[in-house]
Amino acid sequence: MIKDIVKNLTALQEKSISAIKADNYIVQDLIDTAEAHKDRCAGLAAIQIGYNKRICIIRNNEQWLVIKNPIIKSKSTNKSIHMEGCLSLDGEKEVERSIHIDLLYTDRNNKIKSIRLSGIIAFAAQHEIDHMNGVSI
Repeated sequence: MIKDIVKNLTALQEKSISAIKADNYIVQDLIDTAEAHKDRCAGLAAIQIGYNKRICIIRNNEQWLVIKNPIIKSKSTNKSIHMEGCLSLDGEKEVERSIHIDLLYTDRNNKIKSIRLSGIIAFAAQHEIDHMNGVSI
């Protein structure tokens, strides 16, 4: 179901709680909502559509990578400064992000996975994980 994008900064500052198996319905709401905004959406966190859970999706080519309960295991010291936007906020802001991250997470099928993300996908993941931690750009 397409959900409204949360723009209330107080709500966005809440730290998300761990997702459980029963929260899988949130994934489809994330995908439906992101697809409705696909012209400017590289990722979306559950908190942005009203669910205070540690779930996000990241666009990886033409598919959505489902990330639940992410833990950044390491970040590269190589960083990039770029302009970043957010569906919950107006405009763009200059942000510094690590170019590579190693991530431990649970996938859509509740399997624990590890992945190295680079470039734009790594930037999007860091942005969405920031949302889970109550941090906006």
